Amino acid sequence: MGPVPVDQDLAAAILAETDYVEEDELAHQYEHSLEVQIPFLQIEQPNLSIVPITISHVSYQVLEKVGHALAQVIKKAKKDILIVASSDMTHYESREAAEQKDHFALKKLADMDPAILYRSILENRISMCGIMPLTVALIAALELGATQTELVRYTDSGEISGDTTQVVGYAGILIS
Repeated sequence: MGPVPVDQDLAAAILAETDYVEEDELAHQYEHSLEVQIPFLQIEQPNLSIVPITISHVSYQVLEKVGHALAQVIKKAKKDILIVASSDMTHYESREAAEQKDHFALKKLADMDPAILYRSILENRISMCGIMPLTVALIAALELGATQTELVRYTDSGEISGDTTQVVGYAGILIS
């Protein structure tokens, strides 16, 4: 659907707000969430611009600082900004095991306590690849006034493939 520019002003503001974010185009080399998310966003916003952020495995304290910095930048931006965090849920377990772990994680997200969400996912060894960006997004959303989550849909890869012995879970969640 065409190229999507990086919002350079917003990116610069994020870089200025925290020392925990740095410019690194190579960080996106093997990350595929942008190519999955952007076409859907372009349908809703033809003049879309983005600031892609890839987050590695870091401590909760770092995630908290990045989330607060993101919220501060958004407050100062004086324009509508959507935060999108991308993650699969459980990876390559039976449907039954994945559903149990995923619904546990979704309950923790619905409780809207980012520290407990982060700790619960790690302690229960849930293979949710995007727990770091989801934690940052929840921290920022709470600081921006979010009060609820809404599960739009939960499914797994077995719904399409028919193989329920090793699925990947998927959920669409709104935080508002």
